[in-house]
Amino acid sequence: MGSNIVVITNKKILINRKNAPDLLVKEIVLYFWQKEPIERIWRRLCPVVCAQEPTHGILIAMKTDQLQVDNYFMGKALEKATEAFEKGEVPIGAVIVRDQKILGMGRNRVEECCDVTAHAEMEAIRNAQLLLGDWRLTATTIYVTKEPCLMCYGAILLSRIARVVFGIEDPKKGIFRPPTFFFNGGKKLEITSGIRSEESLELMKRFFFVLRNKKRELPLCDIEIS
Repeated sequence: MGSNIVVITNKKILINRKNAPDLLVKEIVLYFWQKEPIERIWRRLCPVVCAQEPTHGILIAMKTDQLQVDNYFMGKALEKATEAFEKGEVPIGAVIVRDQKILGMGRNRVEECCDVTAHAEMEAIRNAQLLLGDWRLTATTIYVTKEPCLMCYGAILLSRIARVVFGIEDPKKGIFRPPTFFFNGGKKLEITSGIRSEESLELMKRFFFVLRNKKRELPLCDIEIS
């Protein structure tokens, strides 16, 4: 099976080609993550994929069957995020998977534990390590509803997770930003973003909407002035 290629420029889809040759996909991804200007990529590849030349854009290449797997396990992470939402926590969930089997799950527990390190990724990593009896989580994928922070990225590297899949980006604390591309034990950490991002974003919006309304409803304290 080939791969799907989607190229978006200025929020307009320029190309959506299904079952593209894997060799072509690898070449596109290689050049894209090396930050070669996308105009140059397109001059090289437009005879193969399309006649249009974007000025800038986002490129996503993924095997169709892998996309289905990612959607499924991100759904499990969303279930944990919903659980966090119901407990009054920022709704973030994480799941660690190897060979399509869940090894560990986690949700945000910062308020519950009064612990700034109690992030969903950290809990999922701990649970997976306990299940395996090994701190090395090689050949695993972590699915998380929001882009990991610097702390969680460090834990991901140290536990030797091979792939990170996240839903929505975190423009303030997120770690995966070009040109900051990272390596894991000498190998580039595989990163996929935007999986079921609409659902993650909607859950986050609901949480902060409720939080803002609760703050408005808080009664003013009676203050005695002596």
